[in-house]
Amino acid sequence: MDDLHVAVSQSVLPVSVIVPVYNAQSTLERCVTSINAGLKPQEIIVVDDASVDDSVLVAKGLAESHGNITVVSRRQNGGAATARRDGFYAAHCDHVAFVDADDYVEEGALEEAFNRLVETKSDLCILQLWRSEADRTFESIDLGKVRFPITGRDAAELTLGSWAIHPLGVARKDIYLKAYASFSFLSMNADELITRLAFMNAGRVVSCRKKYYYVINLQSTSNALHPRLLTVLDSKIWLLKFCNEHGFDKFDALLRDSMGDLWRLFRQRRRIGVPETREKLRRFTHDVCFVEGFFSGILREPKALVKFLLVGIYCRLPLDAS
Repeated sequence: MDDLHVAVSQSVLPVSVIVPVYNAQSTLERCVTSINAGLKPQEIIVVDDASVDDSVLVAKGLAESHGNITVVSRRQNGGAATARRDGFYAAHCDHVAFVDADDYVEEGALEEAFNRLVETKSDLCILQLWRSEADRTFESIDLGKVRFPITGRDAAELTLGSWAIHPLGVARKDIYLKAYASFSFLSMNADELITRLAFMNAGRVVSCRKKYYYVINLQSTSNALHPRLLTVLDSKIWLLKFCNEHGFDKFDALLRDSMGDLWRLFRQRRRIGVPETREKLRRFTHDVCFVEGFFSGILREPKALVKFLLVGIYCRLPLDAS
């Protein structure tokens, strides 16, 4: 309970909050204001991921107004996982949280998550995840279906096939530092892969009642049809191997999901770019064949098998037939 005592006596929350930013000049202030509402965290580390708008200027202005904000600027865009990694390495507290610049948290959310984590001697306490879209908010993941506390391994398994849990809350910093130390994979959604490793490093996971509001941004990188989106296929192979390595009973679900993404990218090839898409599809359909259990798994999934075969045939047609 020492950390909790420090928080109360010094009127500061001993948590480093990492805010990765990419072209979020219009939402960054709302995000930071929500984090600082109530008991303020010891530090907020704003990591600008080479934004091309005025995000850096907004961040520096907020740093001048709030004594607990530090701005870290990256020279080259690397994605959310890389920005968060830089924030974790810069953090001074033993406990961390990350809040994306588009998002915001309920007042007192991080304080309640931290207190719950300390009281239960846990490694991670997650908030209730609510989705904010247009003029309405609604629950995104129903954590009431999960019987907390759970092990980190159980939490990792609940992310496979579909996200029945999420990592947003307050965590011990070391579970993320260990995850990054063992991870050298570049992908647009590498942050989702890091989440699985962080969960595996956690011994105990709990939840609290406060809310994290995830804001849908149709202009974000994850929603844009850009060649970088193709790296999602690399993540699918990583997840299949991760599932095998740790003996999770989710291989078939992950395989269906992988073939769904393969088919979606194939259908969007003209909007993403035919040459780039074709080459990535070709490599994926080749590399996935070497994943243990792939052939037996694909034979159990007729719809997935049809998608795989059709895309495989397409990749071997002359380029002018694309």
